[in-house]
Amino acid sequence: MSVQFATKRLIDSVWTVAFKWVDGKVEIVSYDRENTVGYQYEKDLPQCTLIEQDDRTVTAIRLRKHRSFDYQWAEDAGEVFEVVNPQHVFSYSD
Repeated sequence: MSVQFATKRLIDSVWTVAFKWVDGKVEIVSYDRENTVGYQYEKDLPQCTLIEQDDRTVTAIRLRKHRSFDYQWAEDAGEVFEVVNPQHVFSYSD
């Protein structure tokens, strides 16, 4: 299982999620804005949105191909995948 990456730009930061595929679902390895992979390859990586519950527990991830200058995406843009290791959104950083 290789680690893959997706990014989310927030103003001047690039948040990068590192993840593995597990039976059609996603296992999040890390999520932070310190990952150099996200900054270096942002335009080559898919874009992501983490789907959270009210308590900030991540339950799913929405992925789509990178699109420049499309900061607001529609709710149904991209494909949603269940997260097999739900945790608080900031528990995934090292």
